[in-house]
Amino acid sequence: MNDYVAAEALVQEALRRSPGNEAALALLDGTALLDRSGQLRSDAVRQHVALRLHRAPRLRQVLYRPPVGLGPPVWVDDPDFDIDAHLRVRAVPAPGDEAALLRLCAALNERPLDRGRPLWDMWLLPGFADGTVGLLVRLHHVIADGIAAVDLVGALLDPVGEPAREPAREPALSAQLPVSAAAAKWTARPLPGIRALVADNLARWSAGAGRALSSIRRPAAMARRVAVVADQARQILRDGLAPRVSFNAAVSGHRQMYLVRTDLVSVKAVAHAHGATVNDVVLAAVTGGARRLLEGRRELEPGLILKASVAVSIRDPAAETGGNRVA
Repeated sequence: MNDYVAAEALVQEALRRSPGNEAALALLDGTALLDRSGQLRSDAVRQHVALRLHRAPRLRQVLYRPPVGLGPPVWVDDPDFDIDAHLRVRAVPAPGDEAALLRLCAALNERPLDRGRPLWDMWLLPGFADGTVGLLVRLHHVIADGIAAVDLVGALLDPVGEPAREPAREPALSAQLPVSAAAAKWTARPLPGIRALVADNLARWSAGAGRALSSIRRPAAMARRVAVVADQARQILRDGLAPRVSFNAAVSGHRQMYLVRTDLVSVKAVAHAHGATVNDVVLAAVTGGARRLLEGRRELEPGLILKASVAVSIRDPAAETGGNRVA
């Protein structure tokens, strides 16, 4: 039991140091965001976001953990949702340049998201001399990833020059309502009852039993699955421990951000010339940079092999670009 407690503590510490946040930074033209005195119109921005949250219901939901034995956590509407807890303002410190912005964003992104609230926040970052406003958006990976995260955030925005149009099937929210009244228009669904949880678990167990029986009835498919797992185990045993290089060290809770600029047209030209994609070029550039860094640290030895994990989308490419998947 003591070993288990110690291991659990290590896991929790690792999660604290490396929270599963996704973050995106944008630089916005502050013309419509700043008043004549150069102050951020934060109330107007809060109202804008509050009036569009019905387009992305997940952003108003929290994880509810049912009593023991009644199944895994489920998403439920947060009855105490408060837009002020998610949309915040922080001025970029002097001298108000790009370096100061990146330091601020790195510090803000080190903070874990509050698991007692919907797992996202949005930071407006004024303070640039030219009126630019930074926008840092953070989402927990459990809410969305990749293109789905872009869609989710995009649901809160409108194309330039187009006012918000609320379809008849969606809750009607008047643009004249103050933020508090707009929030009051949202009616949170009640927590699932015991009967609903039991029914959901029975459905899950039934589906799992059906899949297990199907596998038993198809011994060839079961044998293929066992072979795949066995091959993966053999590969891990063959590889052994990872090489001792500076990359393989404990990750601290501190973060740093840097911007790398390049010409997208040139990147596409290189990719197409080699039958590759933009992502392939980016991975090649990162790999080359890692090699030069190891060489500079005198850690690049003959035969050194480092393996990296790269997330790959397995969604249908047609589904990646079609429709609004935020609901």
